[in-house]
Formats: sequence, structure tokens, C-alpha cells
Amino acid sequence: MRVFQRIATTLLIALLLAACTSDPGVERWQGSIAEMRYLWTAEPEIDVLTGPAVLVRAFIESFMLSQYVGDMAYAYPGFDRAVPENGFELWVTRPALDVPSDEPAVGNIAHHFLSIIRTDGDVSAIICSYSYRLASKSDDRSYRSVAGAGPKDTRGIYVTKVGLTGRSPSMPPQAGPRPDPVDDVVGDWRFRGILDSFTQGKQGFDEAWPTYEADLRTCVDKAPDPAPVRAEIIDGSHPRDFFPTAPASPGWPETPSLVAMPPWIS
Repeated sequence: MRVFQRIATTLLIALLLAACTSDPGVERWQGSIAEMRYLWTAEPEIDVLTGPAVLVRAFIESFMLSQYVGDMAYAYPGFDRAVPENGFELWVTRPALDVPSDEPAVGNIAHHFLSIIRTDGDVSAIICSYSYRLASKSDDRSYRSVAGAGPKDTRGIYVTKVGLTGRSPSMPPQAGPRPDPVDDVVGDWRFRGILDSFTQGKQGFDEAWPTYEADLRTCVDKAPDPAPVRAEIIDGSHPRDFFPTAPASPGWPETPSLVAMPPWIS
């Protein structure tokens, strides 16, 4: 009997590996986003490698990539299933695909978790985003930060609230050399959507996010660079090396997440 179990186990593992290593889909990091990467940090009590933080990372990166390129195929595996169509509700669930950018982006967008709050099966996360170290090429072949609009002290600094529902899947810590996951890290989670500065004027925003202004100010205070450095980066034209592209951090594993074996396998 043990022999047959071992044979079945071997066959099952082979099938699982074949499924995990099948066509990975679109090659995301090419063309206009070939030299753009995401960086993630968090407050000390938040682990960006496990739990809801992994889902938020996948959601934010999928949303931004798809919107920048104008193609939902650039979203990560599981995103399309977990995100409802945009309706008339306050929360935005899907990116706008009708305004893609043709300009190549270079550098990094940094994200920082301010908080993750779980209430029963609902999770809300507050994330700071810093885009001022991302640049596009000018006609004279110099580079300018994409953070060219808004008040000087907050240019290139945004705060976003993400809502989702579900339970954390069992998987190893999500970190590695890849800029995107090779398999579905979303699992059974469902995303309610995002709130940000673009939804601020909508009815119900203040009730859904009463601490928006305070959270934005906290994001400004926690910016990776002081105001004078940010001003130098944002103002004027610079050479390419002014906007280095650091590898994705923490990145994603190079191999698929572990799959739980049936209980009869030992």
C-alpha cells in the first residue's frame, strides 16, 4: 500500500509542478516599464512578507501596472477574479485603462504601510506612496520626475486606503529576486477597492476615511527624503543616473508558493 501511495505522491507532485511552471502569461517588465520597480517598507509591527500585506502589495502593484500600460493583462494572477467591476460606489476597484502612458518610466516607486487593521474578516490598510524618484525622458534626453504637480511639500507623495475581505492563505514569506509573483497569491480574498485623493470629493468619503488629512501629513513626515532633497529631485532636468532603479524590494519568490499536500500523503 505504501508503494502505491508513494507512486501517487510522485505523480501528484509532478502534476502540481507542471501546473505551476506552465505559461506564466504576459512578460510585464518590458517596454515602458522595463526600468521601473516597486519598493515596500512598513511600520515595525507590520510584516510585509506575510498575511494581508502580501495581498495589498499585489493589489497596488497590479492596479498601478495595469493603469500605466493600459492593459489588465499586466495585473498579477488572481487580481481579475478578486476585483469587481467599477460601479457607482465610492471605492474604486479597477484601474482606468483608457489613459496609458507611452513614456518609458525609470526609477522606483516606494510604498510604506502605515497601518493594517483587521475587523473579523475585513481588512483595511493605509499606504503611503512616494513617486518623486520615478522619472520620464524629456525631448533633450534628460530626465524629469513625474511628480510635477500639486503643492511643493506634497508633490509625489500620496496616501491610499485599501479595503479587502478574506483570510490569509498558507504560503511561505513572499520575498525574492522577482519583481512580480509567478503564481496566484490572492487566493480566496476579495478586494473592496481603494480610496485616494481622486475619490476625496465623493459623497461618503469623509465617513469612510475620517483620518485622510492626518494620514497624508504622516506620509509627508515619513518620506524617505527630506523636503530640500525632494525639491531638488522634482525641479529641473537631470541625467539618467539621478533616478537609479533599485531592485524590487522585498520582491517576490522565484518559485511558486508551496501547495499543501492531501492528508493521506506522508
